Amino acid sequence: MGWRNFEPFPMILQMALDSVVLNIGDLPTSFLFSQLGAPDELARHYRNFLIESPKPEAVKKSEPRPLGSGPSDPALRGPLANAHGTEFFHALSPLWHFQVSTAPEMVPPEGLTSHDVRIEFEGRELKLFRADFEANIDLATCHGTLRYTGLIPSFENFLRALYSVRLLGVEGLLVHACSIEYEGAAHLFAGTSGAGKSTIARLSGARILTDEISVVRRDGDQFYLYGTPFWGELRGGGELVRFPLRTVNFLHKDDATFAKSVGLAEGIRKLLRCTLFFSTHLEWRHQLLMIAEAICALHRCQDLHFQQGKEFLRLLDAGQAIKN
Repeated sequence: MGWRNFEPFPMILQMALDSVVLNIGDLPTSFLFSQLGAPDELARHYRNFLIESPKPEAVKKSEPRPLGSGPSDPALRGPLANAHGTEFFHALSPLWHFQVSTAPEMVPPEGLTSHDVRIEFEGRELKLFRADFEANIDLATCHGTLRYTGLIPSFENFLRALYSVRLLGVEGLLVHACSIEYEGAAHLFAGTSGAGKSTIARLSGARILTDEISVVRRDGDQFYLYGTPFWGELRGGGELVRFPLRTVNFLHKDDATFAKSVGLAEGIRKLLRCTLFFSTHLEWRHQLLMIAEAICALHRCQDLHFQQGKEFLRLLDAGQAIKN
């Protein structure tokens, strides 16, 4: 049974809570609070990504899949780039549990600025730090602790850091990109701040999965884009859905609308530039590179130049001519 089969759980919004389970990218995480009612605001904010706490037998581990060994291998078969042995990647798939406490006035760890994220791996313990949160998890038990300011932005900063790591184990990335579903397929529009992610989402008139931070991950022989709770200007609530990835588009505002195909190496470089990842571990970064290579090798990548209007949608169809 996949996590997509768990419907959002709106009835919990009608009662005081001491725990919530969030499903993002088919990777569920449970949060247990010491005080009844403490997570009520979180439940409202992430309401479309709440699921019932599943039974143990419903938890499905995703075995690490082999990744590619080079650009010339379109099937991307080869040895798994593994930072700390298979135990690390096996631990990323099951339900994770956090005991949560709040500290309205947190002191940033030494050497961190207000926006820096630090991720450390010691033995079997994963640690995540920022000025507004600190967390650790024992990867052998998938149980850990989280302390944050009690505010939604602080909790969301933690989620982004957490899922940037968890997705590694299932061949997934967090990308600065908007995602839409158009005619049954999903399309990724990547770009840094100001590139036009929210603009593209608004212009498309299509089903928007997110206008800010996208989850792309592999399941079997296919990559999928998932609805996420991470939104920008449009401030949508998101949906617990996924659609097969068709194109990867790198955004450029222009006075004309056209697309130019990009090669594999350039596509990887541009995708990594828009990927959220905070660890300095070289092996983890190699894993990141291999996932980006798989995405770009198996899907059409293009520079998408666009102006106001929906003309760009025709450039998402496989049969449309692309300007070289």
